[in-house]
Amino acid sequence: MAVNVDMVHNDEKDELIALCLRLATQSMRYQCSRECTTAGQVPTMLKRCVSVSKTAVQWLKAMRDAMLRLAFQVDRDGCLTLKVANVRLRSVWEVSMRIELTVEDAHESAWPCANSIGISTIVADVDVAADSLNGLIKNVPHDWGHVPRTIWKLFKYLKNKPRDDDFYGINILNMVK
Repeated sequence: MAVNVDMVHNDEKDELIALCLRLATQSMRYQCSRECTTAGQVPTMLKRCVSVSKTAVQWLKAMRDAMLRLAFQVDRDGCLTLKVANVRLRSVWEVSMRIELTVEDAHESAWPCANSIGISTIVADVDVAADSLNGLIKNVPHDWGHVPRTIWKLFKYLKNKPRDDDFYGINILNMVK
């Protein structure tokens, strides 16, 4: 038995909606490719597709909220660019990431993941390594909330970054004494 999921048309001018449609369609295709060997399994598969569509709408709302508050750009291919300013450090960085559908375990559903995180300095006295950003997001839960949580976590880190955050905890302990 074969079930195909195809978009009827994708003439959407809003890049974020087009990206959401693409990710939801790919996730539904993955759901349809999993264990649908008899006609009796079709209703369960359709319920999973409905669940994916509802989750995709929630994801779109979270991404739209983040986009309105943080003014990032995203294209249909999932390339996201975010500029972050830190007034205390007189620094501005541009964070880029790629949003891709990921499946870590064959028994779970596919979810959008922020990959290939990079950072470039626009104006800064303090350099930030991409490895430090990747280490910062390694504990973000792997589900449909991964991308919005990652965007907010990186934004908050860079916006509030102290000059010497390697020793930030030690400095606070020294000030308490």
